[in-house]
Parts: sequence; structure tokens; C-alpha cells
Amino acid sequence: EGGRWRTSYGRPVEDETRRDEMTWAEVLVNSSNIGMIKAGERLSFGQMRDALVRFGFGRPTGLGLPGEAAGLVTSSAAWNKYTHTSVCFGHEVAVTPVQMARAFAAFARPGNLSGTLPTLRLTSPGPGDAVNHVLYRVLPADVALTTRRTMVDVVTNMERRMQEKGWRYDMFGKSGTAKISISGPPEGHVLPVWSNGYLQRQYVGSFVAGAPLEQPRLVIVVTIDDPGPEAVQGRLYFGSASAGPVARRVLE
Repeated sequence: EGGRWRTSYGRPVEDETRRDEMTWAEVLVNSSNIGMIKAGERLSFGQMRDALVRFGFGRPTGLGLPGEAAGLVTSSAAWNKYTHTSVCFGHEVAVTPVQMARAFAAFARPGNLSGTLPTLRLTSPGPGDAVNHVLYRVLPADVALTTRRTMVDVVTNMERRMQEKGWRYDMFGKSGTAKISISGPPEGHVLPVWSNGYLQRQYVGSFVAGAPLEQPRLVIVVTIDDPGPEAVQGRLYFGSASAGPVARRVLE
């Protein structure tokens, strides 16, 4: 759509990467809001919400941490056409880093375990402990594996910008870039007149990744809270530019 489009009910949507056409793989690699929404519109409200809940979003992981947040997923009763569009590109959903790491592990598990969510623990397994506990299946194994291999292109694009060579391990991953929302004002105060619910020119960049590609052993989530005004001015606040290189070096 050349980077500008309107949903079936008239909501305007834009892409950072502007193309007339994209394959489904390119939609994922280029973080195309338009492509994701077009696919999402083929799903019913219930199908879309179920896809989020299946990945464990909206409820605690049961890891054992006191006060663990459940995150946010819009209820079925409140789900509407605006919600349906928003969740396609990450709005109206709030997740914890632990939830994100577990969900991403569905793309990093071996063989027939690919596409399943693992149970979580805070300690390494002992010599006699089973290490392949399965919480439940989220995706068919072949779909998860195809997605994993597609996400290699996300990393390849990032590495090209890093101008570093000689990596020992192939990595797969996905970037994310979020605006920082404004909570309610203190008592006796009001939000600024310019407020649209978000801080201006402030972002959280994130990158979730796994490695090595063919036999993944590690998953990492990196978030950079407000990369700063220089990064924003230089358009380096995106997750692939701020958090991606950190994830790459740590996994290496």
C-alpha cells in the first residue's frame, strides 16, 4: 500500500518501511503494521484474543516471584474493532519480560517441542531432572520452525547496520518499539494540552532473540527504556538499533 492505508472502518495506518507489496515473511521482518492488520482482519475477535492468551499473555507465569504481574489483555466483553486492529501491532497488550521470553521460547525449542511453551524455573536443572517439560502447544511445530528461520532476516538486517563481523553463532529475533504511556496525573493536576496519552519523543526499544539457530540454547529479552534525545533525533530509538545490538553481543 506504499506505507499508507486505512482499515475497513476507516482508521489510518502507516508503516515505517514503505513498500507497494510485501510477502508475508517481509511483513514480519519489516514490522509492517499494515500487513499485520490485513492478516488480523481475517480472524474473528475470539480467534485473535485466543491467539494472545495461548501464548500466556494476560496471566502470571507461575514462576514463583511474589507479586508477579499478569500483564494486560483486553477482555472479551470490551474487545471491539479498534482493539482488533490495535493488537495486531502491539497496542492494548502489556506483557512482562518473563512472559515475552517464555512466549518466544515456542520458536526456539527443538524438534517436535517446537511450538510449545516450556514450564519455567529459577534454577538450572539437575543431572536427573527432565528439561523438556511442556506447558502446552501454541503452534504447529513446522509453523514455529518456519517463523524462526524467517526471523534470521531481522538479525541479518541489524548486523548489516552494526558493521561488526565474525559472529560465531547465527541468531534469530524480533525487534519492538513502543511509545511510553502517561499514567493519570496527580491529584489536583491535569495532563498537558498536547498529551495524546503518550510522552512525546520518548520510546522503549526492545529485542527478543534466540541462538544458536539450528539448536537454540538461549533466549534473551533486552529492553532500552528511553534511548535519549540524541538517539531519537538520529532515528536510532527503534528496537533493532537500540536493544538489538545488546542482545547480539550478549548472546555471542
